[in-house]
Amino acid sequence: MADKAAMRSVWKRRAWRTAATVSLWLSVALAIALVVLANALAARFPIRHDFSRARFFALSEKSRAILEQVKQPVTVTAVVETDFELYQDIRGLLREYAAANPRLAVRFVDPARDIGEARSLARRYGLAEANCLVLEMGGRFAVVEARKMMEFNYWPVVEGRSKTRVAFRGEQMVSTALGGLLQPMPPVVAFLTGEGEGDIENFSPSGYSRLGMALRRDALRAVKLPSGEAVPDACSAVVVLGPTRPFSPHALAALRAYLDRGGRVLFLVQKGRGTGLEPLFEDWGVRVSNNSVAGPALTGRELLVSDFADHPATRGLRNMACSFYSPREVRPLPEGSLADRLRVTSIALSAANSWIETNPAEDPPRFNVKDDPPGPASLAVAVERGVPAGLKVSLSPTRLAVVGDADFVSNGALAGGNEDFFMGVLNWLLERDHLAAVSPRLPDEISMDLDPEQRRKLFLWVVAGLPGAALLLALLVAILRRR
Repeated sequence: MADKAAMRSVWKRRAWRTAATVSLWLSVALAIALVVLANALAARFPIRHDFSRARFFALSEKSRAILEQVKQPVTVTAVVETDFELYQDIRGLLREYAAANPRLAVRFVDPARDIGEARSLARRYGLAEANCLVLEMGGRFAVVEARKMMEFNYWPVVEGRSKTRVAFRGEQMVSTALGGLLQPMPPVVAFLTGEGEGDIENFSPSGYSRLGMALRRDALRAVKLPSGEAVPDACSAVVVLGPTRPFSPHALAALRAYLDRGGRVLFLVQKGRGTGLEPLFEDWGVRVSNNSVAGPALTGRELLVSDFADHPATRGLRNMACSFYSPREVRPLPEGSLADRLRVTSIALSAANSWIETNPAEDPPRFNVKDDPPGPASLAVAVERGVPAGLKVSLSPTRLAVVGDADFVSNGALAGGNEDFFMGVLNWLLERDHLAAVSPRLPDEISMDLDPEQRRKLFLWVVAGLPGAALLLALLVAILRRR
């Protein structure tokens, strides 16, 4: 009987052990199945939420509306160095775009490591520098320069501190480029020829081939148009690039007719060049002086400009500067002489230490207290004419801009703020500033202003206080256990 009871006890223990083992493996299998099911559900029905206080990474409703219009594959190639200061911000932003629409395929190319591929991309898309985003859809592409995505405040550098982040414009720039690619046809920008204008196919330092390449990178189509011909309706804007000869009456009439039917024209005039456009300018509330604007400079020709108006054409130039070269003064006419419904705005002003040079023979220019009016002086003007009051029609306003220099966008000068200024004005003419509703992201930075004594106390508390408290607690636990 005792043997039977012992055997019964042994079998009972074995049964319990087997049941426990089976239960354990069943629990493991159920846990694995639960994890797989949760991942399958997450992949099938993804839910994303930005828990950051400032919602720094969440896409705006405007960007989501643009992404809903994307019906064909879009390749986003980020040619960005891994040690670039905005690398993580760009990576997080593109991850949100790809999650919002799976048709966006994102890949990163490090130009410091993938040298061959980076060079191939630079040749294919005309990339002038590293750290760019290339968006390609249906054979068309647009380029976004990463360095322009973040606005910095450089004043702390003067005090020996690091620059601070002001605003992240990555979403605004990427959505703008994507919106441009979604247009059925790229906007056509016509460059007039025949009056000695600059050539967008001239690759010399004084040519403008880099400008034509910049337009292609921004999903625009640049074409040439002989002056005097009627501007086709397919043209979205016309650029008059530094004419060296006066316009004929026939060519002037063609420009007037284009503006009268709601056209968009960008005029860039040169120092000492008669254009014959002065009567047209005055009809639109603009006066272009024969005098140039000068200022302190190494050669006497370049003029650093950093004072821009709060205008859609120059709103993105905050904390930036561009260099003009002996620009002519371009200013609005007095209020009483302006035609009805015109809004005329000076969008670029020279510095206070500049002056209007009245003696063209003086080289380099020098400030003459008696003859030279002091600055600041207006260098560029934007004009907009709306629909007459009481006329209920959906017409776009006529827009034109006059800039007192053309050399600042030549091959030898087109860089940094110069390109930004030109493209900002052109995009305003084309009404490609419609994505201004995509607000920039404001970095949520937390800073503590501590005096030296407070910093010393904080250091002692973190380095000695917290570890010491943990050690003391461990000793108390050890003593209590021995008892």
